[in-house]
Amino acid sequence: MTLRPWLHGLGCCLLLAGCGESNNPFTGQVSADMGKHHVIVEGCTVWGLPKVEDLPGGGQRFAPCKNSVVVIQGERVMVNGNDLGSLQYQDTVVVRDGQAHIQPLRD
Repeated sequence: MTLRPWLHGLGCCLLLAGCGESNNPFTGQVSADMGKHHVIVEGCTVWGLPKVEDLPGGGQRFAPCKNSVVVIQGERVMVNGNDLGSLQYQDTVVVRDGQAHIQPLRD
């Protein structure tokens, strides 16, 4: 049985539709905007982009991987239950394999 070229092309298009600037399962990077801040999670293989959840008491939660749960409440950021401190306007939170740091906005 041969795979018709149009069917192969359709499969590639569908696969790439799930990939974008904010979700690339091939490189293991997903990202999301959480309020005034951007979150990048690397080392995570997901096929759908998890949504940022609004928390009942205020704040937001983004959990694309088992070892990468980011919560921002006010200007405080917690990753996997560890308080990273306060965020400044438009800081980026970067998580690599469960380890996190805050990357300040560059002028």
